[in-house]
Amino acid sequence: MRTGSLPAALVAVLLLAGCGKKEPYKEMDLPLPPMADTGVEEGSFHQVDYGLGFPAPTKWLFMKVVGDQEADEVARFTDKSRESYLRLFVRHADPDQRFSPKDWFGAKEKDWVEKEYKVKKREDGRDLSAGPSGAWSSSLFHLTDPQRADWTVREWVLPKDDLLIGARISMPARIADKAEGKALLDSAEASLSKIAWFMPIGPRGISLERYELKHFTERFCKALESGSLMRTSVFFDEMYPGRGRWAKWYEGAVGDKPAQNSLKAELSGLIINGDLATASFTLARTPPGAKEPVRTPCKFQLSKKEGSWEIVASLEK
Repeated sequence: MRTGSLPAALVAVLLLAGCGKKEPYKEMDLPLPPMADTGVEEGSFHQVDYGLGFPAPTKWLFMKVVGDQEADEVARFTDKSRESYLRLFVRHADPDQRFSPKDWFGAKEKDWVEKEYKVKKREDGRDLSAGPSGAWSSSLFHLTDPQRADWTVREWVLPKDDLLIGARISMPARIADKAEGKALLDSAEASLSKIAWFMPIGPRGISLERYELKHFTERFCKALESGSLMRTSVFFDEMYPGRGRWAKWYEGAVGDKPAQNSLKAELSGLIINGDLATASFTLARTPPGAKEPVRTPCKFQLSKKEGSWEIVASLEK
C-alpha cells in the first residue's frame, strides 16, 4: 500500500527504546537486492519478485524473459552460441506437504511427453549442495524433439518454504559430453550451489516505493561510514542550503583522523509521508583503544518530488 493513499496520515517507523538504551531501527532481516529489477548487477544475478540470487554464471548471458517464456519461468540465460539455455522457474507449494523429488521429476517426464518429445532415457542425478538452503535434487533427460533433434536436459529443484525453485539446462546432445557442454554445466552448478535470499520487491516483500527509500538510507549509511565528505555529498539536493554546516558537522563527527577510527552509521528513525520523509541517523566513532563509541546524531528532511530520493533540508535545531 502506498503511504500517499492514506489521507492526512503518516506511516511512521520510530526509534525503539528499552531500559534506557536505544536500539537501531530495524525493519527486516533480509538484505536488499542492489537493484529494483530482475537482472545481473555487479557480478550477481537477482530475481527480485521472489528474493533469490546467486553469482552470475560465468559461461552464460542473462536474457530478458519475453513473450515466449514457459509457465512459472522467471529468468533465462543463454550461451554465446544461443543454442543452450538455462532457465529458472518458481512454483508455489504447500509448505506443510512433504516434497517428493521422485514425484517432481516424474511429472516433468510427463510434461515432455505432452509436448511431443520422446524421452529416450531418464537418469536420476546427484544432489547439488545449496549450503544453508539445503540441496538441489536433479535428474537428467535425454530427449528427441518433434523435429527429431536430440537434446540433453538437466533439471534441478529446490524446496524453500512455500516455494519450489526449479532450474533447467537444455543443450544440443552433440555438445553435452564435450568440453563446451561440461563447462556450461559446471558454471551453472557453481552458481546454483551459492543461492542466497534477499528481500523481495512486490507482494511477497516490500513495495517498490519502500525499497527505493530503504536503499537510499542504506547507501547513505555506507557513505557516512566511509569518512569521505565527498561520498556523502551526492545524497544532497543540488540546492541544499546548508552544505557548509554539513561539512563542519561531518568533520567533527568522524574526527581528525577518520581512517584510524571505526565508523558505524545506522538509521535510528524514519517517518514517511508520501513523497516526503524525515530520517534520523546516528554516526558512532570509536577511536583506537576506546571502549565506548562517540555517537553523533543528525536528522534530515528527504524528498522524492524530483523523481528520486534526496536530502533537501537539515532538521537539526
